[in-house]
Amino acid sequence: MPQLKAPAPRAGGRRRGGILIVAMAVVLAVSLLGAAMLAMGDSNGTEAVRGRQAMQAFWGAEAGLHAAIARLRLQSAFRASPATVNGTCGLAAYAVAITRAGAFYTLTSRAQVARAYRTVAQTVEINDSGWPDAFDYAVFGTEGNVDLKKGLNVSGDMFAYGNISLARESTVTNGEVYATGAVTGSGNFTVGTLPDVLPQQPTFDTSWYVGKIATAAASGVAPGTVSFPLNLAGGTLYVQGNLDIRNITGAGTLVVSGNLGLAQDVTIASGVTLLSGATLTLAKDCETGSNTVFYAQTGIVLAKDGLTLNGCALLTPGDIDCQKSFTMGGVMYAGGTVGIKKDAVVTGSIIGATGVTADMNLSVYHDPSAFPPVLPPGFTPTVSVAATLWTDRGSAAF
Repeated sequence: MPQLKAPAPRAGGRRRGGILIVAMAVVLAVSLLGAAMLAMGDSNGTEAVRGRQAMQAFWGAEAGLHAAIARLRLQSAFRASPATVNGTCGLAAYAVAITRAGAFYTLTSRAQVARAYRTVAQTVEINDSGWPDAFDYAVFGTEGNVDLKKGLNVSGDMFAYGNISLARESTVTNGEVYATGAVTGSGNFTVGTLPDVLPQQPTFDTSWYVGKIATAAASGVAPGTVSFPLNLAGGTLYVQGNLDIRNITGAGTLVVSGNLGLAQDVTIASGVTLLSGATLTLAKDCETGSNTVFYAQTGIVLAKDGLTLNGCALLTPGDIDCQKSFTMGGVMYAGGTVGIKKDAVVTGSIIGATGVTADMNLSVYHDPSAFPPVLPPGFTPTVSVAATLWTDRGSAAF
């Protein structure tokens, strides 16, 4: 009986089996690659989120520094006793720790966004006894016009909220002339372009002076009981009525409820403050030491030639009437007009709220070193902030 033979395998079937194995391998490889890509994408997304949060934390810490510096600039009580400043900026929450050593403040700001932290530090130097912006000018008119005739010689800037009229012989060096109105005249000077932010007009709060004068009017001693030379010995002497004074040898404050006059050849020591409830009149050849403040409620009159005033401040809510020639180092501030009728030399600043006028030769040399070293009461000081050191401390704590 013949034997049956098994059919021989066909070549096509073997090929189909091999293709199936290859396809399965490809699918597996693609699956593994896709999973890897998904994992990598998830990791990259997480890193991107963390990086964004870290950047937000950095800018939050920077915002904390700026917030703390703003408080130091604007709040005198805070400068005296700085404390921690807390706040938010976007998604960042910051805390700023402040330590003080004299005029230097060290601010350490740490901010957090989710689990990201950033710490930055800044050291700043703050000066809160500066004279107001108007005293950055040789001549400043806060509301009225500035009208300067004859030979004018100015070293420094000039500014007026109004018009400035300069004589033909005028010379302005080391500065420019600025006015919200017109600048007229000819000479050697340059008219400057007004800045985007105009200088602040100074305000003079007279309440401290008025309070002292009220005390003198109510309970001051009689003028006849005051003898000279007078040593104020660092204290305050109240006088009821009018008083003509001679030499004052010791620092302190003299308050007169009425008129106050300085006789001829009077010498005033350094560190003296003289207050008048009416008019203050300075006579011939008076001399003052540095850091001397003259205040008069009604006005100040420079009545005689030969005055020499050094490092002093003439302050009044009224007018300053300069009738005779004088030489002065310091500042003149009038809530009314500063009127100069004779030749004068001023090293410092002249401020007139309703204007500044000069009929004769006037030389003004702007020099802050000639100002009294201590800002008198009544002015809001300019606060300057100078950054000295900035550091990035990464994610470190305080």
